[in-house]
Amino acid sequence: MRDLLFGFALLVGLQLAGEALVRALAIPFPGAVAGMLMLLVLLAIFGERLLARIARAADLLLRNLTLLFFGPVVALVLDYAGFMPWAAPLAVAIGIGTPLAMLALALVLRWSVPPESPRAGDEP
Repeated sequence: MRDLLFGFALLVGLQLAGEALVRALAIPFPGAVAGMLMLLVLLAIFGERLLARIARAADLLLRNLTLLFFGPVVALVLDYAGFMPWAAPLAVAIGIGTPLAMLALALVLRWSVPPESPRAGDEP
């Protein structure tokens, strides 16, 4: 239970620290991404020990990620008139941006991850 609370506190704390850093430096960069970069540095320093302590909280957040979208979706449904001017640009951005991001990720993975060699006993 303590690792779960520690994981939540660390993840939220790093997000808040990232937001504060971005605002203090007045740079046009997402604070959450700055917090993730801080987490990456901490993981590079502390490695498996830190990962083991935050894994449970991260897993719980990822398993319940759809709950985090419930509030904004309800707000959009209740105030659809305010959303309508943005509907077409958003649909285009999602419709084009998502496949392009998937393609870019596939190309990066293909370039950076070597193919697995067949293991002994595996059929081709």
